[in-house]
Amino acid sequence: MQARALSTLFLKLRITPVLVLSALSVIGSLYLFISNQHDEEGWRAFGAIVLLVGGLLGFALYFAIRFVFRLRYLPQLLLELALLGLLYLSLKMN
Repeated sequence: MQARALSTLFLKLRITPVLVLSALSVIGSLYLFISNQHDEEGWRAFGAIVLLVGGLLGFALYFAIRFVFRLRYLPQLLLELALLGLLYLSLKMN
C-alpha cells in the first residue's frame, strides 16, 4: 500500500531519476564547497564544481524533456533512463 502511494506521489510530482540525481549532485557540491576540509591541491573544489555543473545540466535536461518536449511520465522516464545508461557506458569505456 505504501509503495503504491509513493509511486502515485512520484507520478504526480514527476520525480524521475534525472531530477533526483541532479538534486543530489547540487547538494553534494554545496557540501563540498561549504566543508572546511579543502585539500591543498584543490581536488575537492574541482569535484564540487564538476558536481555542480553536472547537477545544473541535469536540471536543464529535466526541464527540457518536461516542458519543451512535453513528454508524459513514462516516455520521459524511459528517455532519462536511456540517457543515464549511455552516460554510464561512456564513463565506463574511458
